[in-house]
Amino acid sequence: MSTKIQKSEKVESKYKNLIFWVLTGLIYLALAIIFTWPLAKHINSSIIGQPDFTDGPFFLWNIWWVKKALLTFHNLFFSNFVYYPANANLSLHTLTLTTALIALPLLPFFKLITTLNIIQLASIIGSALGMVALVGYLTKNKYAGFVSGLIFAFCPYIFGHLQAGHYNLTMLWPIPLVTLFFFKTLREKSYLNPVLAGIFLLAISYLDVQLMVYALILLLLIFIFELIFGFRKTLNLQKIVFYLIIIAIYGVGFALPYLLNLKEFWSHRELLPTYSNGDLQFILGKNPLNPWWGAGKLKVVEAAVGSYRENTVALGFTPILLAILAFVPIRNLIREKFLFLVISLVGFLLALGPHFQVRQVLFPVNLPFFYLQKLPLFNMGIVPTRFIVLAYFGLAVLAGIFMANIILIFNKRFLKYFVYVAVPIFSVVVGIEYYSGQMRMDNFVASPIYQEIKNNQGDFSVLPVLTKSDDGYFQTIHDKKMVSGFLGRRINGYYLEQYKKEPLLGYIASGETFNLMGAPRPEDKNRELVLATLKKYKIRYLIVDDAAKRPDEIENVRKYLEGTLGFKVWREDASVVVYKLDI
Repeated sequence: MSTKIQKSEKVESKYKNLIFWVLTGLIYLALAIIFTWPLAKHINSSIIGQPDFTDGPFFLWNIWWVKKALLTFHNLFFSNFVYYPANANLSLHTLTLTTALIALPLLPFFKLITTLNIIQLASIIGSALGMVALVGYLTKNKYAGFVSGLIFAFCPYIFGHLQAGHYNLTMLWPIPLVTLFFFKTLREKSYLNPVLAGIFLLAISYLDVQLMVYALILLLLIFIFELIFGFRKTLNLQKIVFYLIIIAIYGVGFALPYLLNLKEFWSHRELLPTYSNGDLQFILGKNPLNPWWGAGKLKVVEAAVGSYRENTVALGFTPILLAILAFVPIRNLIREKFLFLVISLVGFLLALGPHFQVRQVLFPVNLPFFYLQKLPLFNMGIVPTRFIVLAYFGLAVLAGIFMANIILIFNKRFLKYFVYVAVPIFSVVVGIEYYSGQMRMDNFVASPIYQEIKNNQGDFSVLPVLTKSDDGYFQTIHDKKMVSGFLGRRINGYYLEQYKKEPLLGYIASGETFNLMGAPRPEDKNRELVLATLKKYKIRYLIVDDAAKRPDEIENVRKYLEGTLGFKVWREDASVVVYKLDI
């Protein structure tokens, strides 16, 4: 009889646990829709991004390219569809391979744009649920992590970078998961934990190298703390085997192939100064995107280097307060409290950049990042404010520990109902403080002319004039190799070098606008030389998109192509002008 009761209790417990995760996921879904609005309204036609300055289309191209490469058995880390005829090395591009692989089973059912939007919403929800799971494991109370999920997954940093189209920097969902399974590796004996830790470390590394660095800093700090407080448990033979499993999965899956690919760029790498300092005024200030009290701050933030894209880093007054209150009382979870306090401080200090700065006044004080930026890979123009992710992460866990303390203290018959009020109140306050207003949307209207180009068979390439990130999305429609390119990080300038001495290409394939360029060179005006170049690169179509949005630039283009070179328009509509060349 007792066995049946125990089985019944286990079934009931599993049922309640399932209900908890489903309801929590649905609440986070509702919040994700509110925080990203009007994304849900335009989920099939637009992505979040400032239309006149966004990297968003890169990530649509990434999904398309990975699928294409896998279906054609092409090495997905190299592409001859951009910067033709080069076989472009994508190791320095933000390829977001993890996102592209997740997209594969969705693409038969959804459009490319819809797929990316679904993954972005799922990423926010996954980041929040992962934090709930991590805090639940550390505190033995899954309810305590709800506010933690809000702090980490809905922080202003996410929405500042979303509007810049930095999708690679906003998909943080593997961070709490790799942390969770690393903790389990340190504290438990299952071989599954190091395998999962390695897989999630691999996942975040293929989302973005910067996110990988954040994850490695987290794991290093956790390992050091565990080593200090439990040397024998941390370094016994079985644990060493566990660590080797993680290192093997990570090394074989990412570090080895990435470093092998990277060697092409190493002798050509640009040694750049730090992009900007973090400003204490922004980190400890109000969310500048908040429509109620951030509007006055937004102008100040936009005037700073990096604009709102890099300066939307407000930690929030409520999360800081909750983190401080986690230390009252101090007697429980002492190790975890000080560990995540250190993580918060490390993220905070690194986000300040190489020199101390307040209200855009720079003081001659060298901070830790001053020395970090001299290391390999960190000397290529790293943006320090992005390290704020570590501070949000630490504050989120500390806030969860505080909520666990509240639940523990008030876990009595009459007082426990206070918890049902406290959690929603703190959640609402954090949500209001972090809310970043309606998102700007980048809408895509693909001209039917692109489909005509796709239907034209043969071995040829196309040349977008005034190339920009939108051309990445349009290539997913016309499906032709492209002279010039639009990819991220250092890769764009590296591969554009091949065109500089070529007639016409050296003038219009640089990615700069005609308003910023000088007069054509003599060879750019010579029709015979230009036609020879076009034949050399197998260019059949010259494409000028966004014709209605940039009338002055387009007029300069048309004067050059039609007036100087005598090219004839093949097709034209409100959004694109196309010249077809029979060579």
